[in-house]
Amino acid sequence: GILLIDQHAAHERVLYEQALEDIRRGRSASQQLLFPVVLELSLTERAVINSGVQYFTAFGFEISDFGGNALSVSAIPAFLKNGAIEDTIRGIIKYLLEGKDPELFLEPEKRFAAAFACGAAIKAGQKLSQEEMNALLNSLFSTKNPYICPHGRPTLVRMSVEELSRRFLR
Repeated sequence: GILLIDQHAAHERVLYEQALEDIRRGRSASQQLLFPVVLELSLTERAVINSGVQYFTAFGFEISDFGGNALSVSAIPAFLKNGAIEDTIRGIIKYLLEGKDPELFLEPEKRFAAAFACGAAIKAGQKLSQEEMNALLNSLFSTKNPYICPHGRPTLVRMSVEELSRRFLR
């Protein structure tokens, strides 16, 4: 048969479970930035960050006030690429402001973990090397629930040889 993997949903599952573990432990592995990234935020966006600064810290971010509505990011989660810092943080903020899936994430730590997983996950269609694909699959199948993302979407679809044969009218 064939196994089709949704790389975004799979990475979301991995990051979600890791984020919950990081919250329990209090801190994730992070990397210091040589030059901090400064983000200019709206008052609402700034309030979102302030309301969950302990979660951002647990995920591996070091965020501090930079004056006005600006924040300085001086450390990021170890796996995150430098070019993805602003997109990831803004993705987390957007997720939280949109209030996605409130019935699934009643507890703040689960809501922030889901927002982090969604914002930091590999994007659909993003090209991965063979090593990155293998690492994602190994990480996915070491999670507690590898078959669905935190929002309940499937991470993978399996098609048997019989089903493939039927689809090709054999």
